[in-house]
Amino acid sequence: MKEHCERWAHHPISLAVGTTEGLEAIYNILSKLGCNTELITVSLDRDFDVNASYPVNKLRNLAMSQVKTSHAVFIDADFVLSAGLFETLYLHRALLAADERNAIVIPAFELRKVCETTSYECLTTHLAMLPRDKEELLHLHKKSIESNGGRSAILQFNGLSNIHGHASTRYNDWVTQPAEQLLPIECVTSDRYEPYLVVRQCRNLPPFQEAFAGYGQNKITWVMQVRRTGYKFFQIGEAFLIHLPHEKSAASLQWSKSRRKAPDLLPVKQIADAFHEWMAVNIPDASQIPHCS
Repeated sequence: MKEHCERWAHHPISLAVGTTEGLEAIYNILSKLGCNTELITVSLDRDFDVNASYPVNKLRNLAMSQVKTSHAVFIDADFVLSAGLFETLYLHRALLAADERNAIVIPAFELRKVCETTSYECLTTHLAMLPRDKEELLHLHKKSIESNGGRSAILQFNGLSNIHGHASTRYNDWVTQPAEQLLPIECVTSDRYEPYLVVRQCRNLPPFQEAFAGYGQNKITWVMQVRRTGYKFFQIGEAFLIHLPHEKSAASLQWSKSRRKAPDLLPVKQIADAFHEWMAVNIPDASQIPHCS
């Protein structure tokens, strides 16, 4: 949160936390991290059970329900935003105001880990590596390629394990895309596309399906419904999100293990299949973003 507070600066944050602690304890932690607690609305999931599946979509809905602004940047806690993101978004307030179904895609990158993520020293190393802006990101990319035999320290997020998750984002165009320009996402390579979005907080925005807990399908299904509802996506220039390396969760490891053995028996797949059937029957197809041919 320290990085979030520093880079988002003097703008409001809606934060959802699964914890058995009280609000005062959470605000004390945020204050010690240097955050302006007057700008942060904290919502708690008091039924949080560390031994149960992580209620990721419940927490997302909880955070979105307390948004006090017209629009929200949807981001997970293991991502860090680039400095100046708000100012870049403000350049495009007219497009966001013109249609409640206009959404902005923020390109997502990941930092390749350089040490074992179980240690505090490694976390400190990775935090120090995080680029603050586009210039630093591109410099780190170029420098690491030159010194590591062609291996960049900066990658498309999940590009190695889930290429279609962000493949529809126009990364190559983003390199030269100025802050003043928005690029339309004209098609998607797969229904697995799950970008991080800036959306208007309104009644037409689909909620996250809380049946998805733990790992898998929780954001993919939301973006599918957002697209089917008729949203258009526009890619922002200059700004970005970057994933901070961390240990894989127990849910992620279990999902990977079960997927290899019997993918059709995964509970998350069964929930996803039921969701697809529900959406086909109950949500008229108003898609504005077709599949790429």
